Amino acid sequence: MTQKYDKEFKLNVVKVYLSNSKSIEQIAQDLGISCASLGDWIKQYKREEERSFPGSGHVMKKN
Repeated sequence: MTQKYDKEFKLNVVKVYLSNSKSIEQIAQDLGISCASLGDWIKQYKREEERSFPGSGHVMKKN
């Protein structure tokens, strides 16, 4: 089963990475998340900053 993380958690983890000298691997291991997920979150945050992670992971239909 896939673990779901909320926006606040993702933002906090990314900010820890950006303000810390630890590697992605070390932070992911410390928090029990995958390196791939953390790497994706960092990329998204660098593109969109505080607008990152807008929903609950459900696809929204556009009218």
